[in-house]
Amino acid sequence: MIGFTRGDILGLLHGVRPQGADAAMALCPFHRHRDGSREKCASMRVHLGTERYFCFACKAEGDLAELLTAYSGSGGQSSGSVTGQADG
Repeated sequence: MIGFTRGDILGLLHGVRPQGADAAMALCPFHRHRDGSREKCASMRVHLGTERYFCFACKAEGDLAELLTAYSGSGGQSSGSVTGQADG
């Protein structure tokens, strides 16, 4: 992973729950519920081994470099560069 460490990934995301040695569940930063509120249950699986992520709620997916760049470059709000955005 170029320029990002495991600590960068897990430190930036919210609601992180480790799942094994190379995966975690986290709150997805790319969608809100229809009422405008943020999600409260982790819906995004982050695979550190394969350097990919997938949100089961809004179907956002991509590599971790894209996730961290989009998330950190926008103060935690979606930059619109991630695929699969939808209301949760």
